Amino acid sequence: MLRLALILPNGDVREVQAEPGFSLLVAVQDAGIDALPGVCNGCCSCGTCLVRIDQVSEQDLSPCYPGEQQILAKLSAGEKNRLACQVMVSSTLAGGQITLLGKSRPGKHAGD
Repeated sequence: MLRLALILPNGDVREVQAEPGFSLLVAVQDAGIDALPGVCNGCCSCGTCLVRIDQVSEQDLSPCYPGEQQILAKLSAGEKNRLACQVMVSSTLAGGQITLLGKSRPGKHAGD
């Protein structure tokens, strides 16, 4: 298990235990944090699990596939933003700063 420090939308910092190989979304949800709705259940189609990952090189993260790139473009997401459902927990995340940005947007999905 790895320790990850998450910055919640209200600015609080919360440390969670995360299982390597699972998605960051699963780690956040398993910790009981409801800041990332993941409306599509991790299928990379809604954009409600948006996070910003600082202090980690992009090359050290799991690859950003075309489907995720499309969702991020529709959200006008910044350079360091990713979808938590597409980022796999690894030791490189343990040293990073992960800010939870996801928001519930009823009736509107980035994939629409």
